[in-house]
Amino acid sequence: MMMITPPSSQEVIDLTSDCESDIEITQIIENIVEIYDSPPSPPTSESDSDSKCKPKTNPYKPKRKPKLKYRPPNGTLLNIETYDSSLPIENQDDDIDNEDVGFLHYALKYSKRIAVITGAGISVASGIPDFRSSNGLFQGIKSTTTTGSSGKALFESDVYRSEQSTAEFHAMINQLHEMTQNSEPTKFHRMLNTISEEDRLLRLYTQNIDCLETTLPHLRTTVPIMNKPPYPPTIQLHGTINYMYCAKCNWNSELEPGLFSDHQPPACPECLKLDETRRNDNKRSQGIGCLRPRIVLYNEFHPDGEKIGQISSTDLRSKPDCLIIAGTSLKIPGVKRLVKELARAVHAANGCIIWINIEQPNMSIVDSIEHLDLIVTGDCQDIPSIIENYDDQLRNTKGKRNYKRQTPSPISSASSPKKTQRSGYLSAPQSPQKKDSKFAKNKQIKGRVIKPETQNLIHKRLQSLTDRVQSVNTGVKSRKGLKPAFDN
Repeated sequence: MMMITPPSSQEVIDLTSDCESDIEITQIIENIVEIYDSPPSPPTSESDSDSKCKPKTNPYKPKRKPKLKYRPPNGTLLNIETYDSSLPIENQDDDIDNEDVGFLHYALKYSKRIAVITGAGISVASGIPDFRSSNGLFQGIKSTTTTGSSGKALFESDVYRSEQSTAEFHAMINQLHEMTQNSEPTKFHRMLNTISEEDRLLRLYTQNIDCLETTLPHLRTTVPIMNKPPYPPTIQLHGTINYMYCAKCNWNSELEPGLFSDHQPPACPECLKLDETRRNDNKRSQGIGCLRPRIVLYNEFHPDGEKIGQISSTDLRSKPDCLIIAGTSLKIPGVKRLVKELARAVHAANGCIIWINIEQPNMSIVDSIEHLDLIVTGDCQDIPSIIENYDDQLRNTKGKRNYKRQTPSPISSASSPKKTQRSGYLSAPQSPQKKDSKFAKNKQIKGRVIKPETQNLIHKRLQSLTDRVQSVNTGVKSRKGLKPAFDN
């Protein structure tokens, strides 16, 4: 008598007579293992089983965040100016530290609540100049103004103080609007869009008014910002050049460059309608507002300032695990304060804080932020390529490890004989009489862990299986009244 008794069950099956073929033996083993490998379950309908076999999964849902193996010292500098996209990243370790690149890759690939603060530097590659560099917008405007004043003066809140400054401001707005309409999002913009598509972007706070990021499908925003959540993924801290509004009644509309062609601000059409209605009712006029581009000038309140404060407070409570500061010198006090608060929240959550810009931050900014894990100097448009390059390095490393595991040592394979497999699978030892059988190939069948001596006994008794085993298997499958069947 021979009994097969899995450790998790008291059911016993007798194997006592002959079997006609190896294929039939294999099928019986698979049936037995399948039955014993899963606990009994109540019968379900076909529709229920189909729904269970097809779980609903989010294709962009990130996997479990792996453990961070390396964190650079606070304030570590990573210079990527010499990066060459045609070379593997591991071959550039002399100039670009591979461990620091691994930390950058970890932050952008595995963080689940990424907060991003961006400035004009991320749009330079699309043809839109930044503000403060030697070739920036301020210097270009300064050369075109008749008074020779600084370009920054056209972004002051008192720009409407004279007809001349108003005309210069309107000319600059029309030029910048035309420039943005002819530009496309950069590689860095598209990388942020991918992060948002994967549902890993907590918020993008942009200081740019060019609206390049909002042309991408997963970085849309609303003008004005909604009062209640869900809030848009992109928050425009300095407004947008694609809209105009009335400073009196807050009426909004898409920007019409033709209205800003001279020194006179255009009148608000909504105020004109309201004034005409009041006059028809013999009521006094309340005044007519003027239209202006919906951008925030220096020393001026943001029209959505209160809503932005609510959103930032919500994001701080969300425990962000990564902060990216890209393309900005943080000269605006309000933005600098926001970065400081986000950096504290990310540091408290053991997250990653990364600075990306052409230049290093000055000491006042470093002291203000307090925590900067990595300072990346160079073109931010190289970041997506560096991440992909490091992905290739990881895939190649993983492939080499798998190859080493699968390739046997030439010394051991030549000197040592084959051993019976001892894995967590039910497998039969090789039979010299049946070299062409499935068992001669040492095929593995998933099931319970069974001792080697028990495997040998199973192999011997499989040759004497009877038709009664099939009926017993039928009873096992029905999960009803299985009793041991023995033939002494």
